Amino acid sequence: MKIEEFVPIKKDLAKKIYLLRFIIILLMIITLIIAYLIIKNKKGYKLNLVGENEVSIHINEEYNDPGCEVLDDDGYITEIKPKIKNDLDNKKVGTYKMTCTYKKLSKTRYIHVLPNE
Repeated sequence: MKIEEFVPIKKDLAKKIYLLRFIIILLMIITLIIAYLIIKNKKGYKLNLVGENEVSIHINEEYNDPGCEVLDDDGYITEIKPKIKNDLDNKKVGTYKMTCTYKKLSKTRYIHVLPNE
C-alpha cells in the first residue's frame, strides 16, 4: 500500500519524506561508523616498571631508581613522562615504595633497606 492511500498528500511531498528518511538513516550509519573508528584507534597505554618489582639495598647505600615507561598499544615506549613518588629513606631499615602513575594506571616497586652486616 502506498502512503497516498492513507493520507491525502501530494506525491511530491511523499517523495520528499522518503528522501528525508533515507538521508537521516544514512547520517546515522555514518555517525556510527565514525564513532567505531574513533574508539578502535584510541590508544590504550600500559605502564611498565624498568627493572625489578622488589629491590634490596643496605642502610646508607645509594639507590637510583630506574623508573618506569609508558607503552602504547603496540608495546613501543612513548615520550610520555609518568609521575613518580618515592618515599625512600636509605638511612632507616624498612620497606619503602616507589609509585609510578599515569592517568589511572599505577605500578609500585618495593625497596627494602636492610641493616649492614
